[in-house]
Amino acid sequence: LKEYTQKLYMPALEQYIRFSSNNYKLAKEFAGWVKLLKENWDSIKIHVKLDQDLTGVKNAEEEVGVKAEIYLPGIGPDSILPEVVFAKLKDGKIVNIRRYDMKLIKEVQKDTYQYSVKFKIEDRGEYGINVRVTPNNPLMPHKNYLMGLVKYPQ
Repeated sequence: LKEYTQKLYMPALEQYIRFSSNNYKLAKEFAGWVKLLKENWDSIKIHVKLDQDLTGVKNAEEEVGVKAEIYLPGIGPDSILPEVVFAKLKDGKIVNIRRYDMKLIKEVQKDTYQYSVKFKIEDRGEYGINVRVTPNNPLMPHKNYLMGLVKYPQ
């Protein structure tokens, strides 16, 4: 019960205190940010570029490079967290998933940003890979978690 209180109830109380101070100023700002995301979320476009072909068996310690150009109309790069989702496959089923945060490299053109990440494969095997975008805000109670707001390339 003590651990549960420390991990869940105390952070929730601290969030309530922050959000309710100054006539709920921070809560109103956060709600406006969420509204902006929801209004523009469907317009996000993700174009993924892999440094190499990932079909077939890959060796341990092999480096994987992923770049993505992400169109963020009306949102901006500070409001999202782009991640590579990298999954080991065995008999066509996912057996292990890893996430790697992508870093902002530059603005390519208005509202379009380039992100990149490199990482090493830990174990020999077959893998699946994708990029996703989730909301990002230091006021969120849990890292990049807002119901229904996850975007993958189409």
